[in-house]
Amino acid sequence: KGIYLSASETDDGAIIIKAVNTTKAAFSLALEDADAEAASIQTLRSAGTPEGEMPEPSSIEEATFSVKDGALLPAESFSVITI
Repeated sequence: KGIYLSASETDDGAIIIKAVNTTKAAFSLALEDADAEAASIQTLRSAGTPEGEMPEPSSIEEATFSVKDGALLPAESFSVITI
């Protein structure tokens, strides 16, 4: 489907989720079993790919969100979520 996830836990118990959305549409990621109420997300969005070249990053965005609402992965992005 074009959504790739990798999760790990730090020594202090934080959950780190790395998410790649390769699709042209945003994707809502449910975080149902997380114990925390809030989480942070850092997202690298692409400016696109000039023909025959590598994609260039256009921005890095940081935000916090409610875990019960889940995380929104923008189209064609790489995100790191910390819970």
